[in-house]
Amino acid sequence: MYFEPNKFVTKHDVYHIFPKLLPIQFIHDDAQADQQKISRAELAQLLVESFKFEPKTLPDLTES
Repeated sequence: MYFEPNKFVTKHDVYHIFPKLLPIQFIHDDAQADQQKISRAELAQLLVESFKFEPKTLPDLTES
């Protein structure tokens, strides 16, 4: 596999690269994911679900 910064990333790429970098595993169908491009939103959703991120409440800075 070569680094090609202008090439689209497929779901197959993500499912095989991320587990090598991070302590996560995806359940996926290789045949389905092989050529499907992954959007930024889909990638973000995968990471949120994999790491079980929870939204944080920010303090209201407008009150004095």
